[in-house]
Amino acid sequence: MSTPVRVAVIGVGHLGRHHARILATLPSATLVGVVDIDRQRAEQVAAEHDTQPFGTWQDVQGRVDAVSVAVPTEAHLDVALSLIEQGVHVLVEKPMTRSVDEADRLIAEARARGVVLAVGHTERFNPAVAMARPLLQEPRFIEAHRLGTFPERSLGLYGATDRFRPSRAASSRSSGKSRCCARSRTSSRPSSIAGHRK
Repeated sequence: MSTPVRVAVIGVGHLGRHHARILATLPSATLVGVVDIDRQRAEQVAAEHDTQPFGTWQDVQGRVDAVSVAVPTEAHLDVALSLIEQGVHVLVEKPMTRSVDEADRLIAEARARGVVLAVGHTERFNPAVAMARPLLQEPRFIEAHRLGTFPERSLGLYGATDRFRPSRAASSRSSGKSRCCARSRTSSRPSSIAGHRK
């Protein structure tokens, strides 16, 4: 039997707490700890999963083989790049970075260090989507709708900023997720992608 991978979750807010929950159940992983600048939140999530709370990502240096980065997008580059430079494998939440240039920096460094860099495009592995995939041959039109309410935490994602009203930002975020799903379902690049709001 192989040694479990030592992992930590950096940022245990809305999405990070799910990363911690799932990693804590994997027999091939040992959840070494959870990191959050909100010490009380780190302690709460750590207690739920019988692991250690940490206040900064630097606290897990040398203790982990891999991390899941679920901090705000503007911190993805700094956190992920520093850990990649230390030879740590990184799963980063989407959006990967604020820009293509930042993403390219992470990719180049991961290649140079020989570590795995992955982005949390979970919808590609959604069981419902997986069941539908064989039914799609050459789709000419894909439409996606947001079924939930707009999460305020999404302001700033996919080009949305404070100058947009939430309905417009939600449209922007939905288009980003739809783009990811559409690309994974077709053998060719989409000819156009459009978002609209009601």
